Amino acid sequence: MFTYVENPIIHNMFPSHGSIRGGTNVTVRLSRNLETKKLFCVFAKIEVLARINSDRTISCISPAYNATKVNFAIKFYHGNLRSNLKSSSQLFHFISDARLTEVHPGFISTKFDSGTLEVSGLNFFDSPQLKCKYSYNFSDGSSAQLMSGVQFVNSTFIKCSERPVSGLQFSMHGESALKD
Repeated sequence: MFTYVENPIIHNMFPSHGSIRGGTNVTVRLSRNLETKKLFCVFAKIEVLARINSDRTISCISPAYNATKVNFAIKFYHGNLRSNLKSSSQLFHFISDARLTEVHPGFISTKFDSGTLEVSGLNFFDSPQLKCKYSYNFSDGSSAQLMSGVQFVNSTFIKCSERPVSGLQFSMHGESALKD
């Protein structure tokens, strides 16, 4: 008996980029429900098992991969047989981790001071998820965090839209540099 199975379309995936070290949780929204319990995310030719979150949403963890842009698709079983059925594809960007080399100004006043913090480094990636994160640990054991918007200039230079109080730790993509 022949059964026609319509391949799903990837409506969107978030994020569409992740570290070359792998470990990024990628959520994918599909055009239709897949009547299967076994799905795979395919990054280039590397298949990783996907988790079904809801009727049309799945997620998977990106593998380590030393490339920049790869095709991303969903591969799935139909019935008991593994098929070569794949969804439409989109691009997934593997990026190197950002590294900080300099933050200017090199000191921040003790009171909240709005302004721009200029950050130099390597491997900055223009993305809506790019943020500057500041955290502060108070003497009473409590802490506070501030996220600020970023103006992406290029892969080696960004501007954070707000400067927080002295003693805050600045970090981005897991790299940090204490500035006071």
